[in-house]
Amino acid sequence: MSRRLLPDLTTALATWQTKVQRLCAEEAERTATARRLAEVLGTTPTRATHGASYEKRKLHLGWTGANRSRGPEQRSTTTPRASVEIDADRSGEYVKVELSGLSAAQAERVLRALIDQEQRGEAPGN
Repeated sequence: MSRRLLPDLTTALATWQTKVQRLCAEEAERTATARRLAEVLGTTPTRATHGASYEKRKLHLGWTGANRSRGPEQRSTTTPRASVEIDADRSGEYVKVELSGLSAAQAERVLRALIDQEQRGEAPGN
């Protein structure tokens, strides 16, 4: 190898090693968060198998509760559901939660818990 090429290759290798370490750390955060939330929901995280590579790195959780309908009809609007998407980047992990089919009281409790935590200034994860 040329003596001029070796420093460039060494620098490129160091750059790639740093990038791989960062991506591994992001995946570890993503996976740990997904496992913690999966325990709450009693389910297992899944990963998309199609789409862009950006979408494939996200982990997904789903949960469906008991239908609240009192009549014989089974409506999706009265069945509580949670859809959770977990990802991580340089700034840390983040979670997208979509809730549907909640009663007014359930929705109020969820929103109050979120707002109360923010108003108390609690750090995320506490």
